[in-house]
Amino acid sequence: MVMCFAPDCKHYSEKHGCRFFVFPKDTHEKKKWILLLRRKDREPSMHSLVCSCHFKDGDRKNGPTIFEHNISKRFEDQPSTSGTKPKKLKKQLHEVVSTEDKQNVEDNSEAQAIEALPEAEMMLEIPAEEGSTTPKVTFNVSASTEAENYFLRKELLEATEKLKKLSVSFSFEHIKNSDSRINAYTGLPSCEIFMCLYGLMEDISLKYYHGWTVTVISKIDQLLLTLMKLKLNLLNEDLAVRFNICSKTVANIFFTWLYALHEVLFKKFMDKIPSRNKNKLCMPTCFNNFTNCRIILDCTEIYCIQPKNMEKQRATYSSYKHRNTLKVLVGVAPNGVITYASELYPGLCQIKKLYGIVEFWTSWKLVI
Repeated sequence: MVMCFAPDCKHYSEKHGCRFFVFPKDTHEKKKWILLLRRKDREPSMHSLVCSCHFKDGDRKNGPTIFEHNISKRFEDQPSTSGTKPKKLKKQLHEVVSTEDKQNVEDNSEAQAIEALPEAEMMLEIPAEEGSTTPKVTFNVSASTEAENYFLRKELLEATEKLKKLSVSFSFEHIKNSDSRINAYTGLPSCEIFMCLYGLMEDISLKYYHGWTVTVISKIDQLLLTLMKLKLNLLNEDLAVRFNICSKTVANIFFTWLYALHEVLFKKFMDKIPSRNKNKLCMPTCFNNFTNCRIILDCTEIYCIQPKNMEKQRATYSSYKHRNTLKVLVGVAPNGVITYASELYPGLCQIKKLYGIVEFWTSWKLVI
């Protein structure tokens, strides 16, 4: 025996000749049916069915819209007693609704009767200019209209929230679905790596460089701005236009996140050079003859802005690069991971003066 899932409906297959429909497989359509049925005590199972008496013309495509609670639904607001008599406007609303089967239980051969409800009259009272009255409205509302309004309101709310997130000229939302764009703007290979980095920084308590907290853009966009500055060396004015903020805010974000990234990525992960035994765990085959290698050192130079002070100009000028530079000693593990970086030194400084790694040099350790 199959019984109808609709509330207040006593139809079941052995006594009534109506058809029974299963719930749709489509998730959106199924939610719409559940909303229309208003069954609050339990959710439908895979065996739940709804009889055709709740469908207009008995057609499953029309959805369940005919119930006891919406056959004659009224919204009424009483007018105030003050003011002059309002004008009246009558409008006919035609709605044909199938009624529940009322035939005798013993008579199973006859088809279910479908009746048309009488015309519903909507009374709209328009107040006169001199007086003030509240209009009185009476009309019928179908369940399908209610459901449609519900989903439209839901879509509008989602669109509004999305619009708030996209209110800035440029954000992470614009590039998160493209790994090539992530790489072009940040230098990171994919969105997954970007989110891993953001996961490390998300719970960090930031102490903003200029002393005031930035709330105009989200944390993830602040990280994006910082990586774009490091990767593309964009002007602060350019980033200000892209993110719809001022140049001072760009500087505040960049210096704040630069120090934060140094604390997390360098001091937590690169503060100690991996031991020789740890290097062996991921030693490339090309280092089979150098199993005691702990680090490969190289000194590199980074271009810098020409200082206004003449003494600093001379100190930073590199005869090798023929430009003003800063020198840094970089250490790389045999597997290619950067494991050491010294402080920055003026470009004129000799390599032998770079220090800070000597304490790691012990016997039986190979340094290339």
